[in-house]
Amino acid sequence: ISDYKGGWAEIIGGMNRLLLTISIPLEETSRILNELAMGNFDVSVNGEYKGKFSEVKKSLNSMISTISSYIMEINDTLANMSGGDMRIKIKRDYVGKFSSIKDSINSISDTLNRTISEINTSSEQLLVGANQISASSMDLAEGASQQSISVTELLMFTDKMNVKINDNADNAAKAKDLSI
Repeated sequence: ISDYKGGWAEIIGGMNRLLLTISIPLEETSRILNELAMGNFDVSVNGEYKGKFSEVKKSLNSMISTISSYIMEINDTLANMSGGDMRIKIKRDYVGKFSSIKDSINSISDTLNRTISEINTSSEQLLVGANQISASSMDLAEGASQQSISVTELLMFTDKMNVKINDNADNAAKAKDLSI
């Protein structure tokens, strides 16, 4: 500035102030965008700006807030799903590409919920079948036990009959000897 005198000095001074007024919000916005690119959504534009820079600040802070809330809700939903709660859904409306992410997560939840329900139904049917087999096995074992008792009784009866037949044969032989 010292090289310039009079009106030129005022013009150059005004241009320097203008450049400073433009560079400060641009530097803050650039820093915030770099943080966002690194995945840090705990940031916001805090400077006091006027005009278009104020509009940019509000838009950027609104975008950060919206995306951050989407990320938190998606994270919570997936954490609940990984904990076993497959009934959870994202009910809030999402905009843009986030809407398809929401739909995909809800679809995954529905599919897993259906699959688990089918597994439960199959498990219940398997349990019913196993109980029927167990009951049939018990009935079969009882029947075999009854048959074993019957066979034992039949053998005892047959032994008694053999004894009586032998006795009768002995008596018949004695009677024959006596009659002769």
